Amino acid sequence: MMWNTNDDSEGVTMTPNARKLDSTRTVGQTVCVRGLSAAEGRAQWREAIDSTFCEMDVAWPRHDTGFTADLVSSDVDALHLSRVRADPHQVTRSPAMVGTDHRDDLLLILAVGGRLTVSQHGRAVTLSAGAFSVVDAAAPFVVEGLTEFEQLVLHTPRALLGSRLPEDLLTASLGIAHGADAGLGGMLSRFLIDLSRTSPGLSPEARAATAGTVLDLLATTVGENAVTHNPTALVHQRDLRRVQQELIRTLHLPGRGLAEVSAELGMSVRYVHKLFEPTGFTPRGFLTEERMKRARWLLLDSGRTVAEIGAMVGYRDVAHFSRAFSSHFGASPSKFRASGRPAPV
Repeated sequence: MMWNTNDDSEGVTMTPNARKLDSTRTVGQTVCVRGLSAAEGRAQWREAIDSTFCEMDVAWPRHDTGFTADLVSSDVDALHLSRVRADPHQVTRSPAMVGTDHRDDLLLILAVGGRLTVSQHGRAVTLSAGAFSVVDAAAPFVVEGLTEFEQLVLHTPRALLGSRLPEDLLTASLGIAHGADAGLGGMLSRFLIDLSRTSPGLSPEARAATAGTVLDLLATTVGENAVTHNPTALVHQRDLRRVQQELIRTLHLPGRGLAEVSAELGMSVRYVHKLFEPTGFTPRGFLTEERMKRARWLLLDSGRTVAEIGAMVGYRDVAHFSRAFSSHFGASPSKFRASGRPAPV
């Protein structure tokens, strides 16, 4: 099965609303090389791959035949989702490219049709429909379409996944297969396929909420798969999620301290701090982040007063809440609400 495209379109097209992100990545674009000469189509495809993902070399099994490919991409808040359909070819991110192109984002590669191979850090997997693998743009990798193929690529800023998954587990998850039909991986695969069809019609608020859900599912899926053969790491990952979930569940309680949370979960405060070390957040920093996320959506999606929202996210007085919110988002709660703008996940 292939993505539906306009079979009458020829040449390379880029949507008028395509824009650059950080002067390195083009987002919100549609590219099609159907109908071009072999040389021109390949050149335009190289440019599209570089501008959408990161610097990569592209190679084809044959150069004397035409090449058909199309790419449709859109933002899902801070994430970037692309649908790719193409004839067989290979993309390679070399050590030299890593050294000169310093993008270090993570790319989730999900096979929708056909067969792909993904290689990184000495590991290689073959993906068929529903399976996905994650690669790190800060290290060399190879992705090859063995047949005519269809894939989704979820472009994720490293910091967003890193706040949910320790670096050692993230590294262990690279270049291995996840998903297919069963478990959380299968759920995430199906969710991303549906999202690729519906994301252009979502409101900014819905996109940001959806991005948070995707990140949580991805962190849990790849984290558990990566530590299957490391019982200690698995225990630490599950304990971290227990603490995070308890902090989120009770974030409306201003007087609830880490000592109380730790004792209720049967852990020491020192152990809890060690659990958070790989995430780049302290327990207090994580709690503040979650409170700000909750406050952001209450401001945008409810008619409650600023004082009421402050109380709902664990602040005893509105002045303290306003200072914390302004420090986090660069605008007071009232100005943020008036602007109607979502913030990064």
